[in-house]
Amino acid sequence: MSNCKYTCEMLYPIVESSLSYAEVLRRLGLKQTGGSQSNIKRLVQKYGIGTDHFLGQARNRGDDHRGGPRKAEAEEILVLRDPLSNHEQAFKLRRAMIEVGISYRCALCEIESVWNGKPLMLTVDHINGHRYDNRRENLRFLCPNCHSQTPTFGNSLGLTDITTCKRRDAYYRQKRKQLAIKSK
Repeated sequence: MSNCKYTCEMLYPIVESSLSYAEVLRRLGLKQTGGSQSNIKRLVQKYGIGTDHFLGQARNRGDDHRGGPRKAEAEEILVLRDPLSNHEQAFKLRRAMIEVGISYRCALCEIESVWNGKPLMLTVDHINGHRYDNRRENLRFLCPNCHSQTPTFGNSLGLTDITTCKRRDAYYRQKRKQLAIKSK
């Protein structure tokens, strides 16, 4: 007697309507980790279910490339986000800023993206210091030197004075100790 979780009757329609083993796993609600794929493949072969219609792992490459996930439009990226949400990735911000016409040069010293004959990656600066505020008027490109001189560099929000930074660090150390004591 077999104690197999997936019967031929259960697998057949799923395999027939899928284009790959990865799709079969997704439809079964399984993760593509561990031995899931080899177990399903073994069962498919055991039950004699045909896989000639599977496209293979290179199905979305070369001339047959149909693209990946939809690329977010600049208008979707350059918005004021919820402060509790994850911040937008820098490469997406750069692309959106260039798409809406923000010149790829340092807004302060006006250096372009080449320094000493080598490419220079300009950073995205949030003028008000809040990384969730991605509105066009709050963003600018800065070279690393100019960016390090801004009061909002590294999310310090103006804490550039050494004494102030030390005081802030001491405050957070104390908070961590209090949390450690409470959790015991």
